[in-house]
Amino acid sequence: GLILCYSDIGQIYMKMGLIDESMEFFENGLNLLNDSDELFVPFFKIHYHLSEVYADLNFTSKAYEMINTCIDRINSYHFKDKNRKYIYLAPSSIILGNLYSKDNTTLAIEHYNKALKMCKYFNDVIYKQKIFYSLGVEYLKLNDLKRSEEYLLKAEKLYDNIRGDIRLINIKLGLYDIHIEKNDLDSAYDNLMIAKDLAEKNSLKKELIEIYGRLSNYAEITNDMEKGYLYNKKHIELISNYYNSKNQALINEKRETVLELS
Repeated sequence: GLILCYSDIGQIYMKMGLIDESMEFFENGLNLLNDSDELFVPFFKIHYHLSEVYADLNFTSKAYEMINTCIDRINSYHFKDKNRKYIYLAPSSIILGNLYSKDNTTLAIEHYNKALKMCKYFNDVIYKQKIFYSLGVEYLKLNDLKRSEEYLLKAEKLYDNIRGDIRLINIKLGLYDIHIEKNDLDSAYDNLMIAKDLAEKNSLKKELIEIYGRLSNYAEITNDMEKGYLYNKKHIELISNYYNSKNQALINEKRETVLELS
């Protein structure tokens, strides 16, 4: 129970963009773990979320280590219902897709499609939306606007069943990027303002960085110098606050490494 509490609190801080605080709780949970069967879910959650945090900090090798540890644990664990393992393998494949997304779009798409196939083995309520969104992002990178928009709209349709504001914000930002490419400025702005309202309501600092960056871009496109100045100022302020927390997390992680080596 304590390990799950550490995991849940760490996840809340992670969503708020407070990386240093997030790492502290995840690593507190990690220190309490062992390989016993009773700890399967806490074991999975801690390693899974640490893979997300390490990826955000650009500790790519540690991110791969954490998610591959999850996959090894899943494959070695005896599930009474064989299909139950896909509940854990599907999000793990999504994380692998996210990691490959940085430099190999083809492999990222391959892992997202693997995860999508796994969803048919259990009553999925959240993963399909994540996968559709991620596929939309990858096809946007390939400049396949039609396929990208199709996947993002599929993800958006699932919002009413899930009510995940962070995911909807990211979907709206993806749709903004597509409409900007199409030079459909009104639709782009409408999507961006929906994302802004949701992010401000939930105090999502990390998402607000992306939003104000795009608002600055939109002001530049529409030649609105006054708003552009205000948006840039807010963007810089958000980046500063976010990276202060992120840099502290990096410092603490390096300190831990030095202690381990010594």
